[in-house]
Amino acid sequence: MTTQTANWQIRGAAMELIAAKFAMDGGKHLVKTTWDIYTRLTAVKHPNCNVLGELVSLDFLELLNSSDMSLTVACRYFTMIHDLFHHSAQRYSDMRRFDQLAVVPFVRWLRDHYPVLTFSNIPNFHSNLNIGYLCTWGILLPGNPVASIQNLLISKHGTLSKRTIFTYLTSFANSEFVAGLSNTTVRDIRQGYTFESLDSAVKQILADKIDVLISDSPCATSTFIFSCRAAPIQIYLDFGTPFWSINELDWAITPTAKMAHAGSLPTTRRSYARTAYPQAVRSQPVNDSEILAARERFPKNCVLFGVFSRITKLSLEYISLVRLYLECIPNSHLLIVGLGESTSLNSLLKDSFFQSKITVINGMVDIAVYGKVIDIFCDTFPLSAGVAALEVANTGTPIVSMDTPDIDRPMMLQRDLNLVAKSPEQYIEILKRLISDPEFYQESSNNSKYIIDFWTNTQGSIDDIEFGIECAINYKSNKVASTNNR
Repeated sequence: MTTQTANWQIRGAAMELIAAKFAMDGGKHLVKTTWDIYTRLTAVKHPNCNVLGELVSLDFLELLNSSDMSLTVACRYFTMIHDLFHHSAQRYSDMRRFDQLAVVPFVRWLRDHYPVLTFSNIPNFHSNLNIGYLCTWGILLPGNPVASIQNLLISKHGTLSKRTIFTYLTSFANSEFVAGLSNTTVRDIRQGYTFESLDSAVKQILADKIDVLISDSPCATSTFIFSCRAAPIQIYLDFGTPFWSINELDWAITPTAKMAHAGSLPTTRRSYARTAYPQAVRSQPVNDSEILAARERFPKNCVLFGVFSRITKLSLEYISLVRLYLECIPNSHLLIVGLGESTSLNSLLKDSFFQSKITVINGMVDIAVYGKVIDIFCDTFPLSAGVAALEVANTGTPIVSMDTPDIDRPMMLQRDLNLVAKSPEQYIEILKRLISDPEFYQESSNNSKYIIDFWTNTQGSIDDIEFGIECAINYKSNKVASTNNR
């Protein structure tokens, strides 16, 4: 296949993608009820999603300049571009294109079509505060650990004195997520993919007199609500997409201090919060028979490496390292679990030797079980495995990681530094030592559990969020004072 032919196939897929969502009727864009092509591409996390994102963004920019562009259509395009770039991202910096091609033009369009509200008073941190959380994906499932974390944070935050917590379900939520919430008032303002009641969502937040509004995602709904300025203080609780260039964002709270320089805001308007790992997940009982039954799927007496991650995270560098350690470590086998595709992995699996050394489960598994099935977890890089690695650490299985630039290491503080390699050679040496040295393996296993003990400190996470709120209020107060003194 020639490069030109491949490019036309990609462009054709992009046009088919757009056609599956939108239809022309008398010059007016109407949103269709089915998103067949888009859903199929993002569900499998197609490795060319970023290319499609670039092409879809061209249509998006053209439509933003047309007179018949509606908020619903704009939000759907925004969502498409976000998901297409997210599903192909191998490092956090890959999401910068989403910010450039979707966030910036969308915010500019919103400014031209919707008013920005103003507030005369800045709340006092030490007084009673109404705090609202915008929840995008409130779906408690094994493949969505962020929902568990958010559920825990909201419920814990509601136990503080002088704090009244509101939870706004903005896009998707299941009954398990809602049932798990406590100490909060839940408002159902779900938009789904219709985006037909965004004005009502803003009105509800205003009616609740929210002082501090916190979003978990740079999604279309949150972008609209924040751009309209629905609260005096607006904060982004960043779970891993640091680029969100919106004018009405006052502060961002990042997963680690190391990521503070990575996002759209300057470091002077960012702070750090620890990840709250759900205690309920940590104490989940596991049946030994399940572990034994799962282990029987793999070669007997093999050294079983494992990685649980979005498969598009398996970068060329990562797959090159996989090739090295499977070749040089006898009787080794690798289990890969996750959704999506990886061009580098597909290429490796064409070799019959590696076909026999690698098992791929294109889906989700219970990490409480499979974390104990594997012997060593081989963390992805440059984008780490995230919360999945915390779930593995909870089982006591050692996690070996590769040191990467600060922008791509949001979870490095959750690693045993003795198991963080500076080079592929050192990575393999660490694997070999874990295999050959039982005492080192046990020490590493204990360290994994110690890390979980530290990161299960939910109160510490709330303290960090409260610090971020205080910083945001101080920033906004100083900004208002500076403006008044001009």
